[in-house]
Amino acid sequence: MGAWLRGGASSDDLLAHVDAGHEHMVQVVTGLPDADGALPLGLALGTLRHLGISGVASALPAPGDPVGLRGPAAFNAAALEAGEAVLFEGTGVGPDAVLNVRHRTPAPLPGATSDRDRESVERALLCLDIVGLARTTPAGALTAADMRRRDVVLDSLDRAARRTLVATCR
Repeated sequence: MGAWLRGGASSDDLLAHVDAGHEHMVQVVTGLPDADGALPLGLALGTLRHLGISGVASALPAPGDPVGLRGPAAFNAAALEAGEAVLFEGTGVGPDAVLNVRHRTPAPLPGATSDRDRESVERALLCLDIVGLARTTPAGALTAADMRRRDVVLDSLDRAARRTLVATCR
């Protein structure tokens, strides 16, 4: 799909490659805006391009091993049931919240901000985003004790990030 994104392959080439050896399967895309249900991949490509697709990531989850999944819960459940999913980066479809944490825009700080303070603010904001994302993402198959430990760690990270912002933005 990367070649298609860069303009090095046509949609027909992409579809032929995806279908190779899987002619009995239908590749569909769900969750696209203004689409009723699932669209065949061929029809979804134009919508993805219009939505600003910038990358693709795959997920190959199995029960107890959600490798590649990045939320939300309904998406994760469907991907787990299917055993696979493709995430379309930059489209607002799937787990863009996690991708936004990875590809951040710099904080709008005054030009006179020191490099050290700028880095502290950036890291604190990143920590707050991670805490927010973790709190809105289901914890999965954790035990009650694991969930308490997770909450303690998230509370600690949240507190440290807020204190850093207060100390740095004086």
